[in-house]
Amino acid sequence: MFMTSEMYADDLMQAATSIDGLRKQMALLEDFSARWGLTINASKTKVMVFSRLNSPHIATTAVLKIGGEVVEPPNQLGSFANRCWHRHRELNPLQGR
Repeated sequence: MFMTSEMYADDLMQAATSIDGLRKQMALLEDFSARWGLTINASKTKVMVFSRLNSPHIATTAVLKIGGEVVEPPNQLGSFANRCWHRHRELNPLQGR
């Protein structure tokens, strides 16, 4: 893993062509962080998965964990960007208004 000369990493982005590749990258990052006494806050970590429409299995296989804690999809401007872009997840927060 290559990191710049920054002493503190506030924001990192990792990209992979498969969920397994991303899991391997996250394992390396967790190992690197542990060796330097750093922790990754799973509640501040987000994951977005982009896939073909004909790949419905991605929603169940794209679970990423940090320290055993599941990483959730991001919520930007009140719109949930979940793995399958389900409408009900998008509309539910608006129904109570």
